[in-house]
Amino acid sequence: MLINFTLNFKILLPGKPPLEEYLAEFCKEATELMSNFATIEGVNIKLRNLNFICDAPARSFITKTLGHNSHFGCFYCKSPAKTVDRRIVYPTTAGESRTTEDYRAGCESNQRAGSGPLMQLPGLEFPKCIPPDYMHLVCLGTVRKLFHFLFSTDDGRHCKLRPGEITALSDEIE
Repeated sequence: MLINFTLNFKILLPGKPPLEEYLAEFCKEATELMSNFATIEGVNIKLRNLNFICDAPARSFITKTLGHNSHFGCFYCKSPAKTVDRRIVYPTTAGESRTTEDYRAGCESNQRAGSGPLMQLPGLEFPKCIPPDYMHLVCLGTVRKLFHFLFSTDDGRHCKLRPGEITALSDEIE
């Protein structure tokens, strides 16, 4: 019998703890559950898949990779960014995909100092196990740029939408 379940947990710590210490117990338990069956309340459980839902800064921390605002900050492809007007800008097309093998070997261009503890978990596929985060892609990315385009001009004095249109949009959102 196959049972799908999700465990959600949130840990709040002041500052950033040492990564190996922070994930040591989790990695030990996850390795055990992915390698062997565990019996919980009479049901045999074996983990087949692990996925991590986190924002871009947390992903960078737990995977020991460069931040999303660095020249090789894309977690999923190898496209280098360019500096344009003191901003990091990525190309509009994706580059060569990053692979699990490259991450495990610690030779990716976006890795800081070798591979992190999560890379040692059996069967974990990087970067597939960490989906892109909604907040940075949508809320702070595309939608933010769209709002800047709609509501401001280069000189910042006038709005491209009339007040009635803004009110209608606001009412529609509520």
